[in-house]
Amino acid sequence: MLFSVTGGNDLDQRLRGLAKTDFSKASGVVLDGFFLDCIDESNQPMDRRPHLDCMFEVLPKLCLQLPSHLPRILTNIWQPDEVARAVTCGVDIFDGTLPFRLSRSGLAWLYPGWMPHSAATTTSRQTPFPSWIAFPLDKELLKGSSGSVFNQPLQEGCSCFTCQRHNRGYISHLHSVNEMLAHILLMIHNSTRCYRFFSDLRAAVKNDQMEDFLEFCKGHHFPEQIVRVDLTANSMQCDDS
Repeated sequence: MLFSVTGGNDLDQRLRGLAKTDFSKASGVVLDGFFLDCIDESNQPMDRRPHLDCMFEVLPKLCLQLPSHLPRILTNIWQPDEVARAVTCGVDIFDGTLPFRLSRSGLAWLYPGWMPHSAATTTSRQTPFPSWIAFPLDKELLKGSSGSVFNQPLQEGCSCFTCQRHNRGYISHLHSVNEMLAHILLMIHNSTRCYRFFSDLRAAVKNDQMEDFLEFCKGHHFPEQIVRVDLTANSMQCDDS
């Protein structure tokens, strides 16, 4: 049974609710109800960073008061850098929406992987910039490139089915004709990179290198305006209503 500790962004309210909760039958604690997303008078999304800062101020103090044997589950946090930051606050489990969010927006995550290194190492694994590809690709890339960009896999060295069997040009074509296979192939790739991210995260925790991993993750924050796009609604292969 999962128990929820309520109180919004107010630490005092959260602690008061926690003090009155009997966790003897609990299998885990859900940390939900944080106020993160809002819209302005013109119905446009507002900057969520002030609310995020508030949440990250509340989280570590709240987690310190929770029973240490219960896993802590945080909802509505999926950006890689925010996930890593939440782990340092004491959170254990997150929702798995990142691959879906990226795939529906036509984005392929270029996550190179992070390798634990000793204190004597001066440089971390370089992050490609940007850390994603947006589909369909710009046809202007063909000019002067001899099509090399289109013939590449999504990510060199990736072992997923998509990268082993298909190239960027094919996936771009699928997006151009609103074929739902485009999102399926992206989902396979993005899920594989997501698994690698969490594997690296666990390694960073185990090796006490979260500070380095947090710095590495700063290059893997997806702009809100591109992740809000839902290209799956354009597919004529299924009822998206």
